[in-house]
Amino acid sequence: MPALTAFAQVYAAFLPQLLIAYAFLDRALTPRWGAALRVTQVVVAALLVLPVGDTSTVGTVLFVGVAMPLVFYKDDVRFRLLVAALLTVVTSVSEFSGIAVWMVATGWAESNSVVESLAHYPAHVASSLFCAAVSALTLWVFLRQLAVVRARLHGRELTLVGFLVLQAASINLFGKAIMLGSPDDAPIFWGAAVLGLLCLAADVEVLRAVGRLRLRELEARRVARMSWAVEELSAGARREMGALEEVAMLRHDARNHLQVLTSLIERGQRGEAASYARALSATLSSRGEKNAASGGAPGDVGSEP
Repeated sequence: MPALTAFAQVYAAFLPQLLIAYAFLDRALTPRWGAALRVTQVVVAALLVLPVGDTSTVGTVLFVGVAMPLVFYKDDVRFRLLVAALLTVVTSVSEFSGIAVWMVATGWAESNSVVESLAHYPAHVASSLFCAAVSALTLWVFLRQLAVVRARLHGRELTLVGFLVLQAASINLFGKAIMLGSPDDAPIFWGAAVLGLLCLAADVEVLRAVGRLRLRELEARRVARMSWAVEELSAGARREMGALEEVAMLRHDARNHLQVLTSLIERGQRGEAASYARALSATLSSRGEKNAASGGAPGDVGSEP
């Protein structure tokens, strides 16, 4: 029982980083089965602090960083691979950083030992929290870039996915070789931590470049849509101007006809005025029928019938 308590006490310090990984996946991806995902997350957290099977965290890292994004989330598979690769790289690099802090704090004590971790428990907690802080900060930066990248995946993003997947696999193999070959060699861990942080900085810059390209594409599409809208407005304005000119011509012709009728009536030529009105009405009716048959707009009335 004391051994179980000691194991749980040591591995419980890794829970903050696990919770950060859960939060990152939930923010970056869309869950497929919410209830099953939550149950799986609880089971993984419980297995982390219990001495069940292999006590290494590599299996937990691979399950949370690779299997969970691919199985329990439903976004585009390329985007899920991208998120999985980013999470795996960040987790591995943050572990290197935490181990380097641990070795400095403990005088190069063995990092892969429950006994040593319990003997230097404050240093163990401090290094674990430092690891979680590096992970949280880096994942937050990546999360901001992913919001732009996920808009649409094309060839550049596929290349980026392949690059990050290869990088994640390489860093994991590199870290496993270090843990097995030199578990208490601080300079090697410092070198691995610096190399990993440089990789993360390069990843951030690559995602920023992809995001800028995506924004430029969106701006180009927006400009094209605005240009099309301007053309539509211009065409509509031309049609309205044509209609206004036609109305002005009709109004001018109507005023001329009214003046003619008024002049005839004032001179007492009521018969001529009636004939003029009938002829004008017949002309307008004939033109209206022709325009209706041809589907065109009504023409001018004319100055004299």
